Amino acid sequence: MVGRKKELSFLNEQYNAGANSLVILYGRQGTGKTTLINEFLKDKSHIYYLAKECQTTEQQFLMKEELEKSTGAEINGVEFADIIKDSLNSFSGADKVVVVIDEIYNELKQGPALRDAIADVLENYEDKSVMFILTSSSVWWVENHMVKDLGKLAMSITAFNKLSGLDFVDIVNRFESLSSRQCVYIYGILGGVPGYVDMWKDKSSVKSNIINLFLDKNGLFYREPERFLKSELRELSFYNTILANLAAGRVKLNELHARTGFSRAKISVYIKNLIQLDIVEKRFSSDEGDYSRTQKGVYCIKDPFMHFWYKFVFPNTGLLEMGHTEYVYDNIIEPQLSDYMHPYFVKVCKEYLNLMNQYKRLPVNYEICESWNGKEHNIDIIAKDIETGELIAGMCKWSDEPYSDDDFAAMIEKLEYAKIDCEYYYLFSKSGFREDFEISCKQINNVILIDLNSL
Repeated sequence: MVGRKKELSFLNEQYNAGANSLVILYGRQGTGKTTLINEFLKDKSHIYYLAKECQTTEQQFLMKEELEKSTGAEINGVEFADIIKDSLNSFSGADKVVVVIDEIYNELKQGPALRDAIADVLENYEDKSVMFILTSSSVWWVENHMVKDLGKLAMSITAFNKLSGLDFVDIVNRFESLSSRQCVYIYGILGGVPGYVDMWKDKSSVKSNIINLFLDKNGLFYREPERFLKSELRELSFYNTILANLAAGRVKLNELHARTGFSRAKISVYIKNLIQLDIVEKRFSSDEGDYSRTQKGVYCIKDPFMHFWYKFVFPNTGLLEMGHTEYVYDNIIEPQLSDYMHPYFVKVCKEYLNLMNQYKRLPVNYEICESWNGKEHNIDIIAKDIETGELIAGMCKWSDEPYSDDDFAAMIEKLEYAKIDCEYYYLFSKSGFREDFEISCKQINNVILIDLNSL
């Protein structure tokens, strides 16, 4: 249950509301929906059924047989409404029962029978209160087609909750025996999907985990991104093309058009679909400083897991199929890993600042925390206090070399290029700070040094 206290509280609030309710709980496979539900149901009368990929008649037989076993109910009918009502009647002493239909889309795509049964129970069953929880791993279906497929039942929805990935602090709490450095690697390679994070072996090195999970032909993640995309989208070859090019650094619409030959309109449609799945995002620069020197919005792979796979696995499958896993890691991944990790280290540093800001531990109470992306230079973090206009500039160095005077001078040069004046400087470094630089910063009140041990 690491990182899911808020979601558990949400479900309990819905349960305690009293009246009948219909809650939609969704998120990509591996986000921990079933684990969350199991925790929520521990002290409650409940019915749980996982919808299968089968025809409606077979689904009804399976539900009847399974609920007879799990609830001890005597179920006489064979229709969904009869099955659910007879199961509810088995809880004679309960004022309220939770009914969970896991992966509801597996049945709804077969027809309206289960949908109509749920509506019937909500409208006509009066013996006790009922809380329905409908879950789905298809983010695409929930956000694009669910309301239409539910029909009038959609009017009964009382709440939605989308399970997102874990934050960096959740990763740290999950791997208490690991250093912050190792947790940053996990965060930047796997992202925050709990089902993926759980596969990381905390007693193995970063190299061993990458080889065993991603590069070995029998690894759990060797084909996982394609499997996930196939479950959500059609035309896998087109999405593979777009994602491989984004991972290679072609992040502008014109660059994608020139490389792929796809029309700009077609590319925009594919990217829109990927944005809806939280795989891709369009990043814009902070509006501070000289606007003429900023870069227009660019497309980037938002999901670290997908980014890592399309950058390092997808273009090297030929070598991996021939068993050259060590070669791919040593000669392709390892030399690029620091550059790859940089944006995720920036994200971790932003999380740190947001947490410090929440607890009033910063010199300004900022409301905006972004990056400044210029045509020639980038600045990792720009945070602004809306009321006073005061700015924090942050630089994040993910390198085996400690932060030095030269790095700080380069940061000042970038700020001058951007024409941004800052009151405070937050410097983050994977490998700490040179002793001479650290000594000199002690004389400056507005320069704050933060190493990995502080994150």
